[in-house]
Amino acid sequence: MGERPPVGERPPVGERPPDGSRPPAGDRPPPPPPPVYYPPPPPGYYYGGGWDYYDDDDWIVGLAVGTTIGVAAASDDHDSDDESPASATLPCQPQVKSVEGVTYYQCGTQFYVQGYSSSGPIYIPVAPPPG
Repeated sequence: MGERPPVGERPPVGERPPDGSRPPAGDRPPPPPPPVYYPPPPPGYYYGGGWDYYDDDDWIVGLAVGTTIGVAAASDDHDSDDESPASATLPCQPQVKSVEGVTYYQCGTQFYVQGYSSSGPIYIPVAPPPG
């Protein structure tokens, strides 16, 4: 029911029902079932698995990032002669400046900020403040 007859068994063109006519209700096939609703997947997943279902090579990215950071840290140059290690005292009577809420101590061209260690306050050499 509902299938076209083979070419040899079809009525001649002049004997066919006009275009747009429908068979009586009892001769019609039943309507198709309604479409099935599939809710979207939860955020971060797709059908077939989670983020790492097909992707198990995240360690390569971690290795590359770790290597890059390690090389950058190892090659960080401290060749500047005007920097000195942190000390408990400043080498001069400093000029005190406050920039964006940070207090800087200037001795010549070198700037310091105050930090704290287990033995008390220390002065750490830093780059000049902005502005």
